[in-house]
Amino acid sequence: MNLTQAYLAGTVVGPLRVIQLMNGSESVTTSDGSVVVGSIEFFSQFFFETTFEVRILRRVVWDTQIAFLARNLNQQDSTYKAAYLGLTPSRIWTSSKLLHKVEKVVFLDDGASSLTADFASLTNEVRKPSKYRFKDFVNRQLAGFSNAQLANCTSYTCFPVTSDSVRIEKHKYFELVKALDGIEFGGDLTGVKTVYVDSNYQNLGDATHLEMVKTVHDRYGFELYIPHRRLKQNFNAKVRDCLAVRVSRPTVPIEIMIKHWTSRGINVVSAPSSIAYTGQYFVQGPGKLTILEIQDWIRERTVRSDVREMQSLAEALNAAVILETSIPLSVVTSKL
Repeated sequence: MNLTQAYLAGTVVGPLRVIQLMNGSESVTTSDGSVVVGSIEFFSQFFFETTFEVRILRRVVWDTQIAFLARNLNQQDSTYKAAYLGLTPSRIWTSSKLLHKVEKVVFLDDGASSLTADFASLTNEVRKPSKYRFKDFVNRQLAGFSNAQLANCTSYTCFPVTSDSVRIEKHKYFELVKALDGIEFGGDLTGVKTVYVDSNYQNLGDATHLEMVKTVHDRYGFELYIPHRRLKQNFNAKVRDCLAVRVSRPTVPIEIMIKHWTSRGINVVSAPSSIAYTGQYFVQGPGKLTILEIQDWIRERTVRSDVREMQSLAEALNAAVILETSIPLSVVTSKL
């Protein structure tokens, strides 16, 4: 989605070779794979002279596979003029000879990770030691290592990002929202007045996560539940069976569907996620978008949790605090 926005705005210039990296182990049991393929099929209509590829990576050897890919791309073609990377990319990319040969590098938003992106480390301005030093060294040598600082870098973002290491170019999805006018989507919305968009809270554990979804349902009475693309299918089934609601995962980014839903008067409620920033630009009344504030709700469970659950709840709380303290004042929020 962010590549499409950058392309429509002229920040990204074709012809392009787009390589989408996907975690193969997750795609089997979640909606991740179908969303990746569906998004490519949908957004390809906006591109010219562009090829799309999907590469399946395995978590254990993720960085090594990236190193070989960077090496092969560098050997195959030395005429690349620019590189566009989703955040947060592996530092193997940004320290490879491939990226040091191009004329410019553009970092594109990849969810809320943009809020905490370490551009100084990514551009080699500040070199941080890896806790996997030998493995990191080997992978960088495979990729073709360059220790020089990465120059001419831009962050193309809708988030409140600041950095002395890269130029910041802000956008509000104007070009993409305009391009979506007139595009219709299927799907039966009969009887749907409220949609709940969940986030990736697997670290809460199924029991606590399901309790959260039930709490949202008690308050908002949503008829349609949209799971995060990385949530396991068995958890989605629990929600459907427990709450007797429809469960559906669109194969395009949720922001695209927010425009579709709200323009039909359907209200959207979302757990805190990157939608707190990106979603506001796609709202087309009379429906509205509400972002939940969940940190107090999680704190209450942290107090009564056992030691084993404490770390997972603390991680979820930390993520919630980062997101909630960054939500724009223009966005409607509601405490859970």
